[in-house]
Amino acid sequence: MRICQNILEIGAGFGRTCQGLIKLSDAIQSYTIIDLPEMLSLSSSYLKKVLSNDEFEKVKFISPENIHLVKNKDLVINIDSFQEMPRQTVEFYMNNLVSNAKYFYSKNPIGKYTPESIGIKLGDPNQIREILTLGLSTQIIDIFNEKELRFARRQHVEAYRPSKSFVLVNECPMEIFPYYHNVLYKNIQ
Repeated sequence: MRICQNILEIGAGFGRTCQGLIKLSDAIQSYTIIDLPEMLSLSSSYLKKVLSNDEFEKVKFISPENIHLVKNKDLVINIDSFQEMPRQTVEFYMNNLVSNAKYFYSKNPIGKYTPESIGIKLGDPNQIREILTLGLSTQIIDIFNEKELRFARRQHVEAYRPSKSFVLVNECPMEIFPYYHNVLYKNIQ
């Protein structure tokens, strides 16, 4: 963790990853969170309660329109939010933030599944049409078929690779939800 002193998280939710990493490592000098304004309010309130004053001072909160204020980071993290963004938004973050980092960690689903595949009946299938287009891994998969999951993981790892200068360090599926994938990339430039 010593090589990752300056961290950026895109879409931090409550900020629990930030909380955990700051509590685990004194080496972290700064932790920047980029999120929607209403989520920044939530994460700021939460982190103010669970971090010491010194720890909280390391955290910066930035809305998407101010990403020009973000300096190069050692590590960029995205957990479970690129899947909720349009492709153009993910590509914007990849090109303007992730591509300048030393490392990129992603935990996102490796594809989409239909509600019917897990026993949910929708009255109007158009309700989910847009959801199925979000993120970079948009293929419909059978989340209970290991062969499909293996193939989708390979596609996912390549889809979320920020650029050709990034190499795969390690990857593994989440055991409890095997359609979620942990991936760590390193920028070799």
